[in-house]
Order: sequence, then C-alpha cells, then structure tokens
Amino acid sequence: MYGTGIGSLKVFAGDKTSSLKSIWKKIGAQTQDPHKWDTGTIDIPLFSNLAVTIEGTRGKTFKGDIAIDDILLKAGACNALG
Repeated sequence: MYGTGIGSLKVFAGDKTSSLKSIWKKIGAQTQDPHKWDTGTIDIPLFSNLAVTIEGTRGKTFKGDIAIDDILLKAGACNALG
C-alpha cells in the first residue's frame, strides 16, 4: 500500500449463506519505500461454509498501488491463551 491515493484494504469472512463480517483492515499508505514488503497474519474465525473476500479501494486519486503478493491458508485450531 504505497502512494498518495491509497484508500483501504479490507478482509471479510463468514458463512457463504449470510453476511460477511470485517475481520481486518488497513487504511492509507503503509510504507514510504515502494520496495519494502510488509507481511500480515489474520486469524479467520471458524465457519462451516467459509467465504473470504479481500477488498481494495482507492483514495481520492489514482496515485497509489495496493498489492497482495502471496496468500497462505493454514488449517488448525486456535491456541487459547490461559
């Protein structure tokens, strides 16, 4: 997410048959260096019929870039913290 015209990047998740809920978002430029890669981790809630949507929006101008370069989904249970 680089540039002066960045809007937002959002991730929604939920059951395919109902409304998806927002589970993660970033707004505006996230770096001053276009060659710097940022990573993120999102815990997706458990749904029986999972759907995930990634939504990118631009800001007031076209001067910016949002990219998603690699996605890895891992199955597993959440470790509860005591």
